[in-house]
Amino acid sequence: MKSTREIINLRVLSVEEGKEIGFVQELLLNPQKGSVDFLLVKDGEWYYGLKALPFSAVQGIGEYALTVASRSDLKRLAETADAAALLENNPGLIGLRVLSRKGRLLGRVREYYVDENSGKVRGCQLVPDGQDKPSGIIEDKYICTFGREFLVVEDDADKNLMTEFPEGEAPVPQVEEKETAAPAAEPAGLAQETEEEVEEDSAEAVNSLKLFRERQRQYLIGKKLGITITSDDGTVIAEEGALVTDELIDRVTEAGKYILLTMNVRE
Repeated sequence: MKSTREIINLRVLSVEEGKEIGFVQELLLNPQKGSVDFLLVKDGEWYYGLKALPFSAVQGIGEYALTVASRSDLKRLAETADAAALLENNPGLIGLRVLSRKGRLLGRVREYYVDENSGKVRGCQLVPDGQDKPSGIIEDKYICTFGREFLVVEDDADKNLMTEFPEGEAPVPQVEEKETAAPAAEPAGLAQETEEEVEEDSAEAVNSLKLFRERQRQYLIGKKLGITITSDDGTVIAEEGALVTDELIDRVTEAGKYILLTMNVRE
């Protein structure tokens, strides 16, 4: 089991070359499957945009690095339709509000944990509404929906929180119900995680994606369209051969055809 903090910023190593080929920048969650399908990797060609690495291509995730068979496992995002689609609809799980089926607001997601073999999300760390510290982990069997605005869970999810996974890993400390003695003073400089930090983690993920999209936009500008893009009602938005500009990107994005644009440009 790995937390996102144990994966993001890890070195990516090619076993074939015995060489570092990039860093993990972000995880792309498939909300329908409840699993991480791709990792976004920043490599030496960052000016072309981040690369998509299928989670199925990951050979191992260690403390020092994440390993893949070869550099060829990294694909340009524009060449990977599934990854591009997930990026457009990425729910941004960290910082997401947690809601029960009956409409109780339970808190926010501070962290989530991924099965390092399958990519499946095994649990989400919950910080209750109005509190600073996590109360435990919502196991995946209690999760109903990975939404854009809410993580929807079963009504009894907050009554069945885990403090460790069955394998014996303990990602969060046991929450004590009562204190029998006055708590010892914390060492100076020891930071307490707060609700503000949950929001900061969420903001970091959003900023990372914004930075990627800006770099991708820079890469697209000046290219030529390989197809004619039309709206759902058949209206032509951009003609084949048109030069990609900021205005064209905005127009295509507003029509919901951005992914189609990224996959059909040429020099």
